[in-house]
Amino acid sequence: MTTLSVRALLLGERIERGRRESDRPIAASPVVLSVGGGQAVLFRYGAVVLFGVAPEDEAPFLAGLGDQIVDAVTP
Repeated sequence: MTTLSVRALLLGERIERGRRESDRPIAASPVVLSVGGGQAVLFRYGAVVLFGVAPEDEAPFLAGLGDQIVDAVTP
């Protein structure tokens, strides 16, 4: 049996995705990006769902989204 970790996070009111050269989306609506050995699905209403993303890959990925989060939610 294989285990897959899934985390859903509400980051803010909205995620405003700007195109970056390093972005190579797997899908466009919603945006799906590769993160380490997993994927992240970004929803424009401020949520991100991480599938199989290791903790050491999660923190830098979320930090990189910081300037794209509108009205960030404070944990």
